[in-house]
Amino acid sequence: SPQGKGDPFTLLIVAHECSLTGAPTALLRLMRWLRASTDYAMGMLSLLDGPLLKEFETICPVEVVREVSIFHNVPPATLEEVEPALERLLRRMGTQPHCILGNTAASPLAYPCLARFDVPMISYVSEMEGFLRDHLHPQTVRNMLDFTDQFITVSSPVGAGLRNKGVAAERIRVIPCGITEYPTSLDEVRRTELLRSLGVNADTPVIWGCGTLSAIKGTDWFYEI
Repeated sequence: SPQGKGDPFTLLIVAHECSLTGAPTALLRLMRWLRASTDYAMGMLSLLDGPLLKEFETICPVEVVREVSIFHNVPPATLEEVEPALERLLRRMGTQPHCILGNTAASPLAYPCLARFDVPMISYVSEMEGFLRDHLHPQTVRNMLDFTDQFITVSSPVGAGLRNKGVAAERIRVIPCGITEYPTSLDEVRRTELLRSLGVNADTPVIWGCGTLSAIKGTDWFYEI
């Protein structure tokens, strides 16, 4: 709703972590925009903490579950783990949500605890189908498919992966994820200097990747290439 009109719309945001990585950074940018451009009231439940926690806390109340794992080798959080953090957050917000936004496919781990509000749930998904299969607990993926009313994906291939899992096309909206643009072209002299400093010939094709240095980001693919 436009800023200053009517009662505040309350949005409960579920994040999988507050790390200095792509998805939390994109969420932080979105929440800053919402605070500046709307009269939404917000509260955030994060499954794990991280260095961006203090940044999120400048925008809205945040409570962290902390002791859960988002990955496939550990069972999803139980009601007993999530519920205390959720109750603390609701007390600080002073109201129940009108809508729930889960950031990434790992956040639905907490969805069963949120279903009691009977409000629309939106899942903002950036993960490809292979990530859902290989790195998330099957029950977390099931939660996402069962509880989500509307999906927003960062690309058409992510949407295609959801359709492969039975999600109807009309429940998926593709909104390409915005990133801060930085110059990527170098003059030939500077490019040659950089490549030579790495022991690489100036005419060697360079393939760039983006992501944290962890196995789940597929760093090994660059070695294979």
